[in-house]
Amino acid sequence: MILAGSLWLGESRRIKHIVRRKKMLVKSETFKPAASKEGLMDNDTFNLMEQLEVENKSLWRIRNSYKNSADSVSRQLWSFMEKDKEKVVRLLTEKIQERL
Repeated sequence: MILAGSLWLGESRRIKHIVRRKKMLVKSETFKPAASKEGLMDNDTFNLMEQLEVENKSLWRIRNSYKNSADSVSRQLWSFMEKDKEKVVRLLTEKIQERL
């Protein structure tokens, strides 16, 4: 569990970096601008980043709040949802990295 938490913290820092890049909207050598407006992020990439932020916040709440206060039956459900959110976060992170 500690390892998973440590990995998540590292992933969280990476996400914050990506979000900062999104907010800056600057052109760099690895940045792929939209075809119609140079220097701006394409809408699909922006949407993926927004969803990644939502999923990360949800995953954090599951780990740090919901599972701690749940009974044994509910804790199983939260554990299942935690694994599902981890997969979604991993998938979104990979797709965003391909686009940036």
